[in-house]
Amino acid sequence: TGTSGNLDGPSLLATFRAPNGICSNVAGDSILVADHQSIRVITGFDATSQVGENDSTSGLSLHHDATNELLRVFTEPFKGQKINWKLYDVQGRQVDSNAVIVSAHQKYFEIETHRLEEGTYYLHVFNDKDLVGIEDFVK
Repeated sequence: TGTSGNLDGPSLLATFRAPNGICSNVAGDSILVADHQSIRVITGFDATSQVGENDSTSGLSLHHDATNELLRVFTEPFKGQKINWKLYDVQGRQVDSNAVIVSAHQKYFEIETHRLEEGTYYLHVFNDKDLVGIEDFVK
């Protein structure tokens, strides 16, 4: 999150004091961080996936329209619901966020990408307060 602290748990909520080493566990679903004379466990992602590899079980899918600088987020599983999204760069900085109400007939919503620098980004989608999916894309 970029905030100093010592909170273990989901990757979006974890905080650090002085991290100086990192590795994933054997299963690839957690990372271990050496942080100020302790080992911290951070969860909530798949450390074995590659950028661009879609292994989501949430039903989310993305299409980056580079010509029009739009990211289309296909929302089939979330019709009729309010979803919140947050966009992070590779350094974990939140670069954009918003809330969207997905209508019953809406196939996708769009996120403008013209203000983003070239690079890899991670879209985190929440239903109420629960993280329901993380997808990446390259601009």
